Amino acid sequence: MFICLHEECRKLIDELNKKEFASLNDYDLIIIHRSSLSNGGINTVISHCKSKRKPLVFFSGGVGQSLFYFEPYPYFLLNSKDFYNNTLPEFLRRYVEDKIEHISELIYGDNWKLNIMMTYRQTFVTG
Repeated sequence: MFICLHEECRKLIDELNKKEFASLNDYDLIIIHRSSLSNGGINTVISHCKSKRKPLVFFSGGVGQSLFYFEPYPYFLLNSKDFYNNTLPEFLRRYVEDKIEHISELIYGDNWKLNIMMTYRQTFVTG
């Protein structure tokens, strides 16, 4: 796992805001603060992740309600309080050890399967 910091992070964000995405090829999972990007940068990251079917997590304090989509690629739009929760350190540890079964573990930890089953149940009940 590689986490870019300081100047390297600023350089990557500048590239994304210029609609340059080549640097993203080095990552298997993209987690980025949404407000650090322009609209063009956000669209660049979304397009890249969609075409490569790469998991994408945007987080920001300005997000009113967290959203999750798994098709056509795993996409989370999270409020910062949902992102910075008790499951984040364990998720990162397990990610480094290549033990993540599903990206939902980021939010739900060990309860991720239950959440998926409840989501499917709600879909079938409501229609």
